[in-house]
Amino acid sequence: KVNELLQKANEKRKQRRENNLNQILELAGKKQINNQDVRDLLQVSQSTASNYLSELAKSGRLKVEKKAKATIYSA
Repeated sequence: KVNELLQKANEKRKQRRENNLNQILELAGKKQINNQDVRDLLQVSQSTASNYLSELAKSGRLKVEKKAKATIYSA
């Protein structure tokens, strides 16, 4: 029973993460984005937003445009 609940919780977490990543990609398709845009969109912390952006950049789903004061990402 406990394992079943843990499995359901993990599935829900994975699904929410995928949903968040897809929302970021959708926004990046419309305009260049940065960490603050992701925080505003998803209401997450700076580190969570950074993790999402890093994951998308490493997987090649987002391009890192330039590094000035803020790193800019685009689809």
